[in-house]
Amino acid sequence: MNWALMDDRNASDYLQALSEARTPMGQHAYGYAQALAECAHEEPLRIVAYEGERPVGALAAMLYTSGPVPLVESLPFGYGGAFSSLEGEAHRQCVGLLCEALLTVSENAGACLVTIQTPPFPDGPALYRKAFSPDFELRSFCQYVDLVRDFAVPSSGADGKYGAYRGCLRRNHRRNVKLAEEAGLTAGCESGRRAVEQYCALQARRMTELGARPRPEPFVAGLDHHLGPEAAGWFFFVWDGAEAISGTPLIGVRDVLDVILICMDSRASHMQPNALLCYRAMEWAADRGFRWFNFQSSLRRGDSLYHWKTGWGAQEAPVSILTRVVGDIEPILRLSLEELREAYTYHYVLPYPVLEAAHAGRPIDSPGLRVLEKGA
Repeated sequence: MNWALMDDRNASDYLQALSEARTPMGQHAYGYAQALAECAHEEPLRIVAYEGERPVGALAAMLYTSGPVPLVESLPFGYGGAFSSLEGEAHRQCVGLLCEALLTVSENAGACLVTIQTPPFPDGPALYRKAFSPDFELRSFCQYVDLVRDFAVPSSGADGKYGAYRGCLRRNHRRNVKLAEEAGLTAGCESGRRAVEQYCALQARRMTELGARPRPEPFVAGLDHHLGPEAAGWFFFVWDGAEAISGTPLIGVRDVLDVILICMDSRASHMQPNALLCYRAMEWAADRGFRWFNFQSSLRRGDSLYHWKTGWGAQEAPVSILTRVVGDIEPILRLSLEELREAYTYHYVLPYPVLEAAHAGRPIDSPGLRVLEKGA
């Protein structure tokens, strides 16, 4: 087995590997990296693994060079890792080869840190711990709904194709879907400039309320431009008349549909638009053959968002953010936390407790900082 860094000569090899892969993430879609490059001054890196001349796997990452020192991430805003069409030991060897290749490419590019956020399907973090040998690990989780097992069961009653108020949904979710329908709300997909503007307006309002930074408009527009409904990307909305009051981008490849970020106009919360959005989006996804409806993560286990997702039948799958030091990180550690936020906006650098320890003059190589739990 061998590997090559993708360029114009072998661009189709990545797409071939993706089309034959077992359970790639939606964010492995070819255009996702282009959308990221629109806003984050990054260079997409795609490494393809081969058996002979046949592409059998790939790993997508981004090289960020605008900060004090370069970083490599696979991928920002979601899950990365490798994918392959192989099984068993051959698949594990392929992932190991791609991780080694990523480290080689990163070192050659002068990066000081390389980060992989492991995919929840089909491997989980264990394979990557062995293949990547991280210096730091932040253990986390994603929440997903198995649409085949828990949702897409034809209804024998009058509630619609999938039984709009099936027992897999908690009672309050069933009630809230009904409230949204009785309020006359509608839901569906849209694309194009109007969809981008509607979602950016929802996101700006909601992130302002939360005191958080919204995803930049060039990234949102890039999802529409580089993915689009003909490829792997959609915007799903709930409307009150002609006004969008809840929405999220969706990215899907093969079995997995990734929910990027649901944003709601809080002024319409009494009509429960998010309940209708989730139910109709799962119905839409099941109709199109997706199996895993990936809500992604929550801030911490047991918080209100976590329980809201479990109310839809969401299960947990482990993921980890694994970081390997491959160069001099002192220029990063010398920055204040505020300087880091400005220099590496939208980028993962190191676990926050590691940065805090460095700024307090404590060693960052203590065992308690090597492996951390999200929300702990």
